[in-house]
Amino acid sequence: MQITPHIHLVPRLRGSNVYIFIPEEEELTGMEEGGKKTLILIDTGMPGSEKKIFDYIKSIGFDSKDISLIILTHPDIDHSGALFAIKQSLAPDAQVAIHEADAPRLAGEKKLKEVKGRGMGLMLGVMGTFVRFHPVKPDILLKDGIEIAGLRVIHTPGHTEGSICLHFAKDHALFVGDTLRTDSQGSLEYMSSSISQDYAQLRNSVKTKLLPIDCDIILPGHGQPIRKDGSEKIRELVEGKS
Repeated sequence: MQITPHIHLVPRLRGSNVYIFIPEEEELTGMEEGGKKTLILIDTGMPGSEKKIFDYIKSIGFDSKDISLIILTHPDIDHSGALFAIKQSLAPDAQVAIHEADAPRLAGEKKLKEVKGRGMGLMLGVMGTFVRFHPVKPDILLKDGIEIAGLRVIHTPGHTEGSICLHFAKDHALFVGDTLRTDSQGSLEYMSSSISQDYAQLRNSVKTKLLPIDCDIILPGHGQPIRKDGSEKIRELVEGKS
């Protein structure tokens, strides 16, 4: 599903959302070869999502080997689960980027985040028992404020230590990972406290890091994208008006 000329949402995935970002030539830094456009994946979804990702990439006129970079907003299995398979067969040359604080969990040097509470937290805990996570060593360690392929990295700890959002100013679009979500009615919400490491820190990240950002489009890891008035909806959430 096309959101903007640069951004697509892979449809019909279970688990979390996966976005395809098509950068302009001038936004690439050494990732383009021979004038050919490349793709950037933002998150990879649950294990087994790779086929639907590949099929959608083909449907918009690209090949999986056009993926030059995979950016993870955080390493939870519903966002990084298909990474190993994608790297093994579909896009072996793609670089993997994640915030430096979450890199040890992705690489298998630390356990994945433990979830608490009932509901979604319990579901993810059970899922982690039966779904195998394959560690991947990242190529690029991200820091707050850097720009990569035209996307500005915003460190928003709370859901995990290294959770990030990505701002694409040209389209007034903000990828928010699991810092924010939308509900079944399309309303903006904080990610659940039961699956966040530090809920108070998450809320503070939204207030201090996301509230000042000018955006129309909000692209969450869970729920449908918000296509207009993104900044206003974040302000209403922070002020308790939503």
